[in-house]
Amino acid sequence: ISCNPESQFRDLEQMDDAYEVIAAQPVDCYPHNAHLEQAVLLQRRG
Repeated sequence: ISCNPESQFRDLEQMDDAYEVIAAQPVDCYPHNAHLEQAVLLQRRG
């Protein structure tokens, strides 16, 4: 779960050898605000 898409992308790139992104879902935790969280489901490779 991340609130910063740039750092989440960077972190996911670093884990790409070991994990595969299965799904990503934005979550509006703060209604009436432009801020979103994003949850990502990962599966271990191999």
